[in-house]
Amino acid sequence: MAPTDEDLLPFWFRSDRAGAQASEIEVAERYVGQKLPRVLRDLLMERNGGVSNYAAFQSRGRYFPLLPFFSVEGTVASGSLMRAFDVRSAFGVPEHVVPFAGQGEAWWGLDYRLSTTEPAVVFRQDADHQVEQVAASFAEFMNGLTE
Repeated sequence: MAPTDEDLLPFWFRSDRAGAQASEIEVAERYVGQKLPRVLRDLLMERNGGVSNYAAFQSRGRYFPLLPFFSVEGTVASGSLMRAFDVRSAFGVPEHVVPFAGQGEAWWGLDYRLSTTEPAVVFRQDADHQVEQVAASFAEFMNGLTE
């Protein structure tokens, strides 16, 4: 049975961090050369990156850990979408994939290689694992989140 709106947790673990402004998201989008999915834009406007109340993404009986989301702050040295985009080759992020969450060598990305309007979501556990597509869209990714 699908959860109802009353069953859903707030997405963000803590809400004391301010949300991003639309203009900050637009700057980040120009920087990475891709438009972010509407749902991700909305989450970033609610809170500019951080930790979610959800622990993992579940698909086909597998669990993938949910990592901290990057902010769109242009001035932070780490933890920003733009900084992750700059160092993507060091972490095995393919061209046309935009990392949106990560910790250490593990990361989540938006894969624009097949579609520039509806990117798939990919995950890489660490340097010993391949990049794998886990959701056909960011909306599907959000629907697969679990506590």
